Amino acid sequence: MKGLILAGGQSRRMGRRKAELILQGETLLARTLRQVRPLCDRLLVSVAAGTSLVLPGVEVVPDAYPGRGAIIGLASGLRAAGESVLALAVDMPFLNLELLRHLIALAPGWDAVVPRPGKFFEPLHAVYAPACLPVFEDQIRAGVMQILPAYPRLRVRYLESEELKRFDPAGLAFFNINTPADLRRAESLLAQSRNEA
Repeated sequence: MKGLILAGGQSRRMGRRKAELILQGETLLARTLRQVRPLCDRLLVSVAAGTSLVLPGVEVVPDAYPGRGAIIGLASGLRAAGESVLALAVDMPFLNLELLRHLIALAPGWDAVVPRPGKFFEPLHAVYAPACLPVFEDQIRAGVMQILPAYPRLRVRYLESEELKRFDPAGLAFFNINTPADLRRAESLLAQSRNEA
């Protein structure tokens, strides 16, 4: 299984690139790569076209069409990987390795494995097989830049709330950082967990 970290977003609400944000002394990108490395035999990072990034042992994949949404980074990464990927947004600092292992274990026989806590999907905390690539590329050609409309055309294994709670009872796995307030909240949660340890 390849790991694909999506780090090409424009971060309008944050005002700067999320991959470069510092949390507990390391960038969000470095934190995500460190957490995912034990699970994946190869790591790729999808970035905005024109981004200069050198990471030892990591393949940097520029978005084929800049500024047009996460589906571009996902398609670019799938094409570069040539096999199934564990796709993760760079702004989720509380990844749960047991949950990620569960997603990977479920992947055989499915085109995608996607968490659905409550009413919302988590398309950037999911596993995608190569069969997804032509569907994503069809949508891109049609100007449909969201990932969710692809799901009815794919064999998707959804993980509902009850199944997810077995691995992530606190519900932090899908916490993402979109604003400076979210970053402060993440720092507070990490400090709290350190104090309780």
